[in-house]
Amino acid sequence: MANANLRPMQVSFQEGNNATPQKWEPEGANQTFLMGAPLVWSSGTLVESGANPTAVFGVSNGPGHNVAASAAQVLATKVFTETVYEISVDKASLQGGASALLALSNLGATIGLTKDSLGVWYADVDKMAANQCMTIYGFPDGQAGAVNGRVYVKFLAANVAN
Repeated sequence: MANANLRPMQVSFQEGNNATPQKWEPEGANQTFLMGAPLVWSSGTLVESGANPTAVFGVSNGPGHNVAASAAQVLATKVFTETVYEISVDKASLQGGASALLALSNLGATIGLTKDSLGVWYADVDKMAANQCMTIYGFPDGQAGAVNGRVYVKFLAANVAN
């Protein structure tokens, strides 16, 4: 189902580092991902992750180019456990509904990612018991308890590519 209120995942800030590393890397064939997509290595190129990402290399800073393999490069923000991302919140089982929110009591909990039918990745309230890949780190001003609000997250070490 589509939810037009979702916005792409983006770097918010680095904890303990002075820079947010970005790298140009070869893009896999026929990639149509949007900005904010988690990217993983596949045969020496970066491709959009499948469901429940593991070994995430980075988050795309722009859309895929939909061309032949290695004909394009993608700029990605390298994922480190200190990188804090801001991402939309939704609930796969009831998108845009009143339960698509996180509260202050969720700080420190783990959560998973889901891709909306429009191609936007979001923190999925339905994935707080299984398939988690991120820790809920905080909230932008006024976003705690907001339906389809934004949340600060950090990738779990087990889900970050070396």
